[in-house]
Amino acid sequence: MRNGIERYYYNNGNIRSETYHLNDKYHRKNGPAYIQYYENGNIRSEFYYKNDKYHRENGPAIIQYYDNGKIEREAYYKDNKYHRENGPAIIQYYDNGKIEREYYYKDGNEVRDMLQINKINNKQEDLIQENKNIIKTKSRKITILED
Repeated sequence: MRNGIERYYYNNGNIRSETYHLNDKYHRKNGPAYIQYYENGNIRSEFYYKNDKYHRENGPAIIQYYDNGKIEREAYYKDNKYHRENGPAIIQYYDNGKIEREYYYKDGNEVRDMLQINKINNKQEDLIQENKNIIKTKSRKITILED
């Protein structure tokens, strides 16, 4: 039975990952239970678990980073399901830190999709979609991404 911390390293000696276990399950009370690092030492991703399930009360349960340290993606979970009461459950960012796309979930069910698209000339156009129907746009010209 695994309990405690496991660490793996790159050939250059930098840490590759660390995993926290309790009773053979991913679990850590006050921090991510699984952390991956880039070879340069920057954090690649953090995964928060409670009893082997993605879960975090007051923040994203998964945070992924670009190699420059900026956040690439955040995902909020409750009991291993995408969930967030007041805001998007998944947020994807461009490498410049601006939001690329947001997904809204409650108890694992998608309730709203807000896209920010068209990064050309630093302009972004917003498309808010509910149940696959466009309900609002901020500009007349819109680029729709196909599934």
